[in-house]
Amino acid sequence: MYIRVINRNEMQHLAKKVIIYIIDDDELFSGIIKNKFNAVTPYRVITFSSTEHFIEHLKFSDIPSHILEIAILDYYFMTNGKPSMNGVEAMKEIMKLKPRMKVIFVSGRYDQSVANEAKMLGAIDFIKKNEAIFTRILNRVRYILSEYSLYILSRRRKQMTFIFIGLVLLGGVIFSILHLTKMTF
Repeated sequence: MYIRVINRNEMQHLAKKVIIYIIDDDELFSGIIKNKFNAVTPYRVITFSSTEHFIEHLKFSDIPSHILEIAILDYYFMTNGKPSMNGVEAMKEIMKLKPRMKVIFVSGRYDQSVANEAKMLGAIDFIKKNEAIFTRILNRVRYILSEYSLYILSRRRKQMTFIFIGLVLLGGVIFSILHLTKMTF
């Protein structure tokens, strides 16, 4: 796995293009993770206490496609003491609305079959909640940003190649026109 190191200038530039969503019914957990992100990153962090609220937000948000959205999604949710839409079900809905969204699953319980299902749906990772969870989440976010940065560089290189080829062709056309006009006079 190749991880591109992002320098401070790129980090500031990317900060305007990254939104991190924390979707977890444990408000203490969400608050701690949000505060830690705010302390060490310049990214915008938004929390949701249920998958339903998050999906409603996605339905009505008009976030431009050039913004990188990362969801940190809990697997197991309780609403009014009863189980509600779990993370895998939510991810299916999320992918319908935002197929480019990057999802990192978190859960207090690690279940290999659930982790496999989440990864088959496109999740970046399935992380068990423990004392090192923020470090693991932050590392995954950095990996996603590294991949995104490489994607942006690749796009820019392609654009520059097309511009260069266009300029070369334009130069050839101008040269030909000038050469033909000299021949007719």
